[in-house]
Parts: sequence; structure tokens; C-alpha cells
Amino acid sequence: MSTFTDPVRSTVSLEVLVPSDTRPDFSTTGVVTVHIGSDYISLGESLASITASTTHTLAGATAITTNISKVTTANASDAIFLPVPSLTGQKFVINNVSANAGTLFAAGGVTINGTAGATGVSYAASANTNVIATSLTTYVTY
Repeated sequence: MSTFTDPVRSTVSLEVLVPSDTRPDFSTTGVVTVHIGSDYISLGESLASITASTTHTLAGATAITTNISKVTTANASDAIFLPVPSLTGQKFVINNVSANAGTLFAAGGVTINGTAGATGVSYAASANTNVIATSLTTYVTY
């Protein structure tokens, strides 16, 4: 959920959900904006393109540093990792643009779907994986 203040319309909240069964075009990087009529609204969400690490371990995994990541996965089980959640409800979208599934880890003793973050869980090939922090120590994918 992103909230912004518009001096004319007061405060407006927007939530942009990316369905796991679609693959939107994440062809650019930077701050995500929505075009409404002649207005552009920044959602405060950022996008980056990253390459998953071939180490297949948490120690060598590529860090996810933005809310939306366009991920290239060269080999099966290539690794990326989530930071420790900074707040409950924190969301990430992992857009894997490759034909290989990868491994998603989490730092700092955080679990993903009940699995230790250091063990990791699979993220799908050629698909989006949505992630939400349900607590400061737990992520859930959907």
C-alpha cells in the first residue's frame, strides 16, 4: 500500500497487486508510477533488474533491495535473498523472466512459508512470486 498526499484531493492510498498468473512488462527500472489521465502518480515502489547468484546459498545470494525485482535466473536454483522485514505488511514482487526456477532465501533468522530463510524456498520460472511479511520474522509467498 502506498500513500501520497495530493494538495487538492487530500490523502489517497493506492494498492497495486501483480497477479501471480500474469507477467507484466517490467522493462525499466526506477520508481513505479501510475498514469491516470494527464497525471503521473509515484507509488513510492522501486524496481530493479538483478541477476540471481549461481552460488545457490544464502551467503552468496543476490540481495533484493527494491519492492519489485526483475530477476534473471541462469541456472536452476540460482539464489536471491530478502532482507529482514522492516514492517509487517512489507511486500515484494519477484518477476522471474527466465525459464529456470530459483531459490529465495531470507536473512536474519526469518522464515518463508514456515521454512527457515537460510534453507530457502523455490520461486517459479517465468512467473511472478509475490511475498508479504506477516510479521517481522515471517514472510509468506502467494
